[in-house]
Amino acid sequence: MMMPMERPVAAYRIAEQFVFTPSDRRVRAGGETWFLKPKPHEVLAELVHRPQEVISREELHQKVWEGITVAPDSLESCVAQLRRIFKDDARSPKFIETVHGVGYRFIATVERVMPVLEAAPLAAATQPAAARVEIWPVPWACCVIITAIALRLWLADPPSPAELAWWRFDDTGASVMDSSGNGNGGKAINGVLRATGPLGGAVALDGVGGHVVGTSPGQLPLGDMPRTITALLKVEQPPGTDVNIFHYGSSTARLPAANLHLLLTPSGSLAFGNGYGFGTIQGGPPLIDGRWHFAAGVYHGDAKARIFLDGSEVKAGTLKQRPDTGAASNWTIGLFMGGGQPLKGVIDDVRVYGGSSALHRDFRVAPLYLPRARSFARPARQWLSASDFRLRARRRGERDPLRRNGPLR
Repeated sequence: MMMPMERPVAAYRIAEQFVFTPSDRRVRAGGETWFLKPKPHEVLAELVHRPQEVISREELHQKVWEGITVAPDSLESCVAQLRRIFKDDARSPKFIETVHGVGYRFIATVERVMPVLEAAPLAAATQPAAARVEIWPVPWACCVIITAIALRLWLADPPSPAELAWWRFDDTGASVMDSSGNGNGGKAINGVLRATGPLGGAVALDGVGGHVVGTSPGQLPLGDMPRTITALLKVEQPPGTDVNIFHYGSSTARLPAANLHLLLTPSGSLAFGNGYGFGTIQGGPPLIDGRWHFAAGVYHGDAKARIFLDGSEVKAGTLKQRPDTGAASNWTIGLFMGGGQPLKGVIDDVRVYGGSSALHRDFRVAPLYLPRARSFARPARQWLSASDFRLRARRRGERDPLRRNGPLR
């Protein structure tokens, strides 16, 4: 008799409160959802697949990075991001234990949640026909069907839009790499300094001439298709005029529909829409408190747009013109393509997505450090201030994470 083939795990239930679904790289608990980056996702998948087992650093490096040489602290960074999700303390762990000199062990309880039908015969046709015919009692069949539907709804989630560009600013030198793999490379120009942001590297712009400009044509949303632009930024004073966060499209103001940008108004609040100020929507409080903020512009198509600040919607409206961006679109960060006043502040983790449907529901693309998107905007829960970053770094014996590393050469 042929042995059944095991089907893949649908989800892992962790410590009876978290649910990790490898298929969509998400962790859920208590109504919150965290979207894992690829490498932390792979590290968590390895750990929960072998709970209570010590996995060496060398084995994790080999399986997650497949032999590619990476920074020495890459694995530690992934583990630190996972611990923030589980609110785990490395000194007194309840989820991920560090086995010094060896590797890591996942010590929380892990329950594998399988599909309702856990096995499928490899050679059903070889079995006698009579053995394959079963008449289920109606109540039992109904229970199985209802259970299958319930599990499907419990695990279901709208797909995340495609990530078309991702500038992490973790590079060195003047080059700025597109981590999405879509070829939207760029370079830093003039007064740009390397800094440290909430998710790693960042760029500090001097407000005089420093900005980042695209150097290679890559893949960015075209025409009137839905799209989302997100960025982490920190600004300490009102810009006094419109300043750019991210701008792409045509380099001329004569084609307003061929441009789209996310920007700051003179008072420091967010604006989003057609390039060069043609029909933007504006809203939200000023971002001039010297704290890190998560800004996003979401375009749904049919001229409908929204602005999010720290995970909360602050404005919804209709653009005067539908975007008509083309295949040859260029892009800039910190300065409009047509010139003007450069941004003075620090920017980290700028992304462009080719869609909007899943993002506007609960903004699951919010960075991992957001404990809860809506509470992030409240000063009492603002745990990403400069002083808090330095305090946490001193407790860990690390250097000041906001210290700049010097100008780009």
